[in-house]
Amino acid sequence: MFLSKTVNNRTLNFSFILRGISSGVKFLFVLYLASFASGTVVGQYALIATITAITVQLIGFDVTTIIGRLIHKTERNGKVKLLESQYSFYLINYIVFFPLIFFLFLKFVKDDFFFAMLFGFTIVVEHFFTEVFRTLVSLVKVKFATIIQFLKSVPYIVFIMLSSFFYNIDISIEFIIISWLMNLLLVFIFFFFKCWNGLNLDLYFLFNEKTYVGIKHLLFSAIPYFSITVLGVLFSQIDKFFINDYLGHELLGVYFTFFTICSVLTLFISLTVGVNQGPVVIKIFSQSGVGAYISARKRLVSSYFKYITIGFIVSLIVGSLYIYISNKEIYSDNYLSFCILLLSTAILAFGQVFRVDLYLLEKDKVLFLIYLSSLLFNLLLLSILLPAYGVLGASITSLISTSFMVFTKIMQSKKYLKLVVLNEC
Repeated sequence: MFLSKTVNNRTLNFSFILRGISSGVKFLFVLYLASFASGTVVGQYALIATITAITVQLIGFDVTTIIGRLIHKTERNGKVKLLESQYSFYLINYIVFFPLIFFLFLKFVKDDFFFAMLFGFTIVVEHFFTEVFRTLVSLVKVKFATIIQFLKSVPYIVFIMLSSFFYNIDISIEFIIISWLMNLLLVFIFFFFKCWNGLNLDLYFLFNEKTYVGIKHLLFSAIPYFSITVLGVLFSQIDKFFINDYLGHELLGVYFTFFTICSVLTLFISLTVGVNQGPVVIKIFSQSGVGAYISARKRLVSSYFKYITIGFIVSLIVGSLYIYISNKEIYSDNYLSFCILLLSTAILAFGQVFRVDLYLLEKDKVLFLIYLSSLLFNLLLLSILLPAYGVLGASITSLISTSFMVFTKIMQSKKYLKLVVLNEC
């Protein structure tokens, strides 16, 4: 079922609306926490979100990225074998990574054995559905990916907000984790009964020796891009650990609130362009070559620029209104930091087009060097600007290091696309 259908306009519209709701609810949740929860809870939630973003990438070893590059070149039966190897590999990783997640929770968030266990299970299931979403997107199965994304991210947030607002239940980090985990487990049950068979996968493949031969090949193929992903995640998340150490939970909560408002721009681009047009462009490259890809890419770049401009203006207005309405001095005092961080987010979003170029041309070493140099540059600037200028210094660091990264991607993309075109002539 999932391996044969195509995407139509009705499905894309459905996807856009449902993902828009998902993004909007997550956005409102952070604003709700910033307005009604204590600064400590907001800071703890910021650390949890940061640890989640990093750990989810580490668990998966980013094999989905390699699958996305291979899936359109593979026959139907071969696609099934790729997916079997992929999800068997995840099962092994869950067993290996769980103790590490447990340790991270105890060290950075809360020294509590029971809730560390809950958080560990939560991250494992969160990773599973993140990879289900990415797999379905690679297969251009937008509707099912959207349903999974919506169900795993919206109900528990609505439950927390309604419980707090109508029943005066205190929002604590424990309450958030328990609600989040219960929601994920319910989605897990739904997925197995409604979606798993659609991927043409049976559980017996977990015990098939051939599956583990595929895992070995997949693992070695994924190592280069996994390194890139780790560097990219550290680049985007490391500043929060620095802020927590230098400035404390409350200012981390302020920065995280600004970061969340800005991230709506990234999600908006993903919803309007990335998820819908991105896989199609990759498929064109795989099946029709660089010439057809460059033609499709021009439309993609134009769409990115248009929607980034719209998203930037809307995010600036919404963020400014929130800072004004919240009537909290700590937010208004750091308004310039918000504007700089939003500009940085817009530049980073535009750079994704050029990352796709290098990814499709299999210039993994080039991407690795770009992310490594950008991360080191980012760390150097953070160590200088953060102690001197606080949250403003973190925002300026983000803008400078992001601009450096995107400029480097653009130059390398032009270089290698030109070489490929010349070789084909």
